[in-house]
Amino acid sequence: MTQLFLILLAIGLLVCGMLLLPFLRRNSTMHRSILPPILASIFVFFVSFGLYSFMGSPRLLPVLEMHETRMEDLAAEALRLESEIATSQNDAQLHFDLGDSYAAMGRNKEAIASFKKAILISKGNPQYIMALARAEMSLANGEVTEPAQKAFEMVLLQDKTNLQARYFLALGKKQRGEKAEALKDFEALLVDLPEGIPLRSAIKQHINELN
Repeated sequence: MTQLFLILLAIGLLVCGMLLLPFLRRNSTMHRSILPPILASIFVFFVSFGLYSFMGSPRLLPVLEMHETRMEDLAAEALRLESEIATSQNDAQLHFDLGDSYAAMGRNKEAIASFKKAILISKGNPQYIMALARAEMSLANGEVTEPAQKAFEMVLLQDKTNLQARYFLALGKKQRGEKAEALKDFEALLVDLPEGIPLRSAIKQHINELN
């Protein structure tokens, strides 16, 4: 958390410097008249920042601390897996676990590379292919790209009932503007999806948007 506060403080100092720069260069009456309110604003900013850093936020700080701890744990886990893979390069599960850690940290390119190795070693484990497709989507900010689409299709070749693969393929059609095909797939998926599954509400929303 110390790093976060230092970064925020540096940004605050930079902004304040940019605000004060014109007044250090000019000496007009108008500028002198505007200077006190700006100085007061800067003072309020630093007082507020100091109080916040001292007292903390009852909600934000614990969340940020948990996230920071989670990232540190994932980084440590990734280092451990990388070390194990160095001596067990043909272990598909290790490559998959490493890809999973990378994906959780947002390192999607590295996750994709690890998932591809796991898939190759396992000769097409559908769980690994699904993880690869999700990483491809994360890399594209949620878009069902061509590589993701092909991966989902590979999953369906092995398991035609895979609901997640069917959902994302339908989503990809919607994103590409293939409305009729997407609507048909979503409606068929809704029929097959058990009651009480949270995904049903998302599918209904897609259907409403496509109608």
